[in-house]
Amino acid sequence: MRLLSVAQIKRKLKGRKCRALQPKPVEGSVMRAVYDELMNSMGKPVELFKGKDKITAGSIHQALNKLKLYYGLDIRLIRHGSTYQTTLHCLVGEWFGSIYIDYTAETEEQMDLIAEARYALQHTERVENILPAGVNRLSKESIEILERVAAKGRELAAKHLKRGS
Repeated sequence: MRLLSVAQIKRKLKGRKCRALQPKPVEGSVMRAVYDELMNSMGKPVELFKGKDKITAGSIHQALNKLKLYYGLDIRLIRHGSTYQTTLHCLVGEWFGSIYIDYTAETEEQMDLIAEARYALQHTERVENILPAGVNRLSKESIEILERVAAKGRELAAKHLKRGS
């Protein structure tokens, strides 16, 4: 989820125009390639672009920093790279406003529930209305809350499918 920078918030408060936010990075950019690679393997270590010549380590590092700051992704460095090893990164969570989703799961069923809950949080206007009062973290430890949010995600997906057909 893309967040506003401090400069953009100040511009909005003063009534000036501010660039529209995208839920994902722009297609074809290095940041989008890194974003897609991390999203395809949530909670699992990833070797980012091993052997790709056009993408440098500096551009990957810059993209990772922007994804952390502006898109609320919690990316961890698992292993430093060297001449013989590539660097490993892992997407372990994501912030949706004040709500944190933990992507580390032990089973495929838990990962499916987390993915459905993520869909629900992505497609709602007010994220706070989806969770019970006082809850600001979704993880494998709170399975019943995760199942409730995942059910709302399934409902939203069904509504989107009905609109499309």
